[in-house]
Amino acid sequence: MDTQSAPSREQAAGLRPRHPTGLAALLFTDIVDSTALMQRLGNQAGATLIQRHHELVRKTLAESGDGEEIETAGDSFLLVFAKPSEAVRFSLLLQSRIRRSLQEQGVAVQNRIVIYLGEIVI
Repeated sequence: MDTQSAPSREQAAGLRPRHPTGLAALLFTDIVDSTALMQRLGNQAGATLIQRHHELVRKTLAESGDGEEIETAGDSFLLVFAKPSEAVRFSLLLQSRIRRSLQEQGVAVQNRIVIYLGEIVI
């Protein structure tokens, strides 16, 4: 190993983040093809669908214990979980609830969920 290319302690210290960071599971969720679905359902039925979707996400999140809503826009949510396993558990439960609840209303809805595990600024 070339000791000339190894960073000094001072250089290594300069690589530390300026803000506290930590590992977290970020979860993004939305309704697949929601724009087309809204056009097909109409304004009132579409708004009711979005409202029901939001209720299911928030109810499931409240029961999850360690999840937190960061942001929502339209039919999408950004959530954060301390543990990836909690994000996965939340995802499976949410998809089951959405499928059951909305299909009972005669609407076939697919919910997309993406989980990212990484270091984030706290």
